[in-house]
Amino acid sequence: MNFEEKMKKIMEHYGYERQREQFVEECAEAIQAAQKCKRRGSKEDFEHFMGELADVIIMATQIYNFMDTTKVDEIIDQKLDRQLKRIEDE
Repeated sequence: MNFEEKMKKIMEHYGYERQREQFVEECAEAIQAAQKCKRRGSKEDFEHFMGELADVIIMATQIYNFMDTTKVDEIIDQKLDRQLKRIEDE
């Protein structure tokens, strides 16, 4: 089973509402792991952070696919353009 098939199966099983809640939880765990890296910065802390980052990416990908991806892509493009403009203005 490839990446897309795995994601689709999980999304269909749990649905948007449950995965949105899981996304929030994973983001919170990633924030805590990032702060631990900042405070202590051990190899174990960094590896834990990478695992939490992977969870956030998985959940963000699922939430993205539940939404109108064309509209989300447009918003992403606008935000990237805005940041590039900020860089130019520095």
